[in-house]
Amino acid sequence: MMRHAPYGGLLVAVFAICIARAAASPTVDETLPPNYVPSGKLMYQQHCATCHGIDSKGTGPLASLLKTPPSDLTSLARRHSGT
Repeated sequence: MMRHAPYGGLLVAVFAICIARAAASPTVDETLPPNYVPSGKLMYQQHCATCHGIDSKGTGPLASLLKTPPSDLTSLARRHSGT
C-alpha cells in the first residue's frame, strides 16, 4: 500500500508563509517625500486585512490558519464608541 504525503497541508503552509512574507515586506516608493505618512486605510490593508479581513470582521484569507481567531474589529470599535 502506498503512503501519500500530506501535500495539501504542505501547500497551504507554503502559501501562508509566502502571503505573510509578502504582506510584511515593506515596499519603498522613492518618489514619495521622506515625511510621507500613508493613510490609515492603506496601512490597514497592508498590515491587518490578511487576518482581520477587508471588512474588519476577522474573516481575512489567513484567519482560518491562526490558532486564535482574529478579533472582529467592528464590534471592538462599537464597544468603544469608535467607527
